[in-house]
Amino acid sequence: MIDTTYPVTDITSNPTTTTNSTSATFVFSANKTGSTFQCKLDSGSYTACTSPQAYTSLTEGSHTFMVKATDTLSHTEPTPPSYTWVVDTLAPSAVGAPSFGTITSTSIVVVKPATVTETGSGLYQWQVRKNSTTELGFNNISTTSITDSALLENTQYTYDVQFSDNATNVSSYGTKQANIP
Repeated sequence: MIDTTYPVTDITSNPTTTTNSTSATFVFSANKTGSTFQCKLDSGSYTACTSPQAYTSLTEGSHTFMVKATDTLSHTEPTPPSYTWVVDTLAPSAVGAPSFGTITSTSIVVVKPATVTETGSGLYQWQVRKNSTTELGFNNISTTSITDSALLENTQYTYDVQFSDNATNVSSYGTKQANIP
């Protein structure tokens, strides 16, 4: 019986779909023992490789890794698997100060700033802290405000707002003070 089947490669380990790492490592194998591999990154050419295959100094943006196997009878995989991911090393920037909604003698509504610039993987969440130490929680990016309760009357509080993106890059803080009547 003549073997006319092609090898099939399986990528078993890869970077997350969005990352702030400029390095990537891929682990792969083929269903036919003794297969050799060729790897390709982005628009480059296929070159001989082995598993694991590592890349360093990756640039900002989208990348695609491809790997194909050739078996011991020189059958090369016709449709190699690929994996695409995004490298985003840029933190959100231009964070504005929060604004305040209703202020009472015991609570305040902290409103998410409208000014934040994200050019990479998209905004993920925003965080509010009080007096630079007390974390008031991480909020989904679609949440527009949070309420801080149990405040002391006639007290000034400082609120800091920070954003993170889908690659876990973190912005600087936007800060504003509030006086509780």
